[in-house]
Amino acid sequence: MRMTRFFLVVSAVVAAWVAEGSACGDKFLRIGKSMQSSRYVAIYPAPMLVYAPTNSTLARVRDLPSVLTRAGHSPVVVTDATALGTAMASGKYDLVLAGLEHAQELATRKDRSASAPDVLPVLVKPTKAELAAANILSSCVLNATGGHVNVALAEIDHRMELRRKAQGTASRR
Repeated sequence: MRMTRFFLVVSAVVAAWVAEGSACGDKFLRIGKSMQSSRYVAIYPAPMLVYAPTNSTLARVRDLPSVLTRAGHSPVVVTDATALGTAMASGKYDLVLAGLEHAQELATRKDRSASAPDVLPVLVKPTKAELAAANILSSCVLNATGGHVNVALAEIDHRMELRRKAQGTASRR
């Protein structure tokens, strides 16, 4: 009888530990990856503006808005300069994604925006000179050349983490 009780208690403890351990593991898996579909889940979901005019670098990355949405971000795509100016003046965006050819101009315009978003240059098959120019422009560069999409999403999360840290430092002053 004592042995039966002992095994019942041990079984209950093990069952509780397994149930609690799997729930805890699920929370850790949600940071960066979803357990159910192995898709990337943003650590820092962000409202972002995607500037993709015709014949630009970002116009060639067709599924970028849907990938960003599935990861938890809120992308708004604009395709002309007028819509870009309106969106930057009226909306609150943390990031602006643009090809290198437009990112340099946007970096100078961002201070006139209500939210002063970070500009993240997006490169597709960059030359060494383009990569160097993008690294001067931003500490984070999104290289969309045939790599896994999770690498690009992790780079966006890294940029958002840097932005949050900078905002935290500025608010403590």
